[in-house]
Amino acid sequence: DFRLAVNIFFLIFFVTIIGLRYEVGGDWDHYIYLYNTWEGYGFNPFKLIGSDYLYVQLNIFARENNLGIGFVNLCCALVLVVGVLVFCNQQKDFFLALLIAVPYVLIVVGMGYTRQSAALGFSLLAISVLTRGRFFLFLAFIYLGMLFHKSCLILLPFAVLAMQGTGNFRLILGFAFAFIAMVAISLESILGVIDHYLKPGDMKSSGALIRILLSSLPALLVLRYSDRLFHDNK
Repeated sequence: DFRLAVNIFFLIFFVTIIGLRYEVGGDWDHYIYLYNTWEGYGFNPFKLIGSDYLYVQLNIFARENNLGIGFVNLCCALVLVVGVLVFCNQQKDFFLALLIAVPYVLIVVGMGYTRQSAALGFSLLAISVLTRGRFFLFLAFIYLGMLFHKSCLILLPFAVLAMQGTGNFRLILGFAFAFIAMVAISLESILGVIDHYLKPGDMKSSGALIRILLSSLPALLVLRYSDRLFHDNK
């Protein structure tokens, strides 16, 4: 099967180049610093509800076993690439979805932001199972993603939008409580990120404008020609 061969090729190729990169990415020095300074600690169940827990443990495991930062990057790359491939395979045009994902999701995010890339991989897996109505598996993937980076929590409310019918009140209520609980657990960390990135100061993103412009044109085309793009010809 041609598509299966493409999936296997992309999995091996991108996991290899992302996972075994060296001195690539704006945060490379920071990741090396964290890898060398994080201290191991005994099992603490309360840390399982904290952000970045799995990423921290992955680094500690790699360092204690002399596996190097490459092992950490390979594991995160595997999650990201699998998430991208699963998500793309669910789209109407697999190859178009993959083509769109490669430049930014796999190259920019995968090469530059290790924690976020793993969280994104779990987020894509979460979206993929949510479209099949697997709500509790969706929650599990979001939880795993949160243990790499808290940003995937933003997807939790979208689960409610995917529910249909009137017999899902208890399920919706459960998601509401889960969302509130996860946000409350990570509130201190979330506020710290907001303070770090949004407070007035010398933090700048010179590439923000070009990223917005790159997304604006296709977004406008989708809105303008949505009847043609999403018309189901049967």
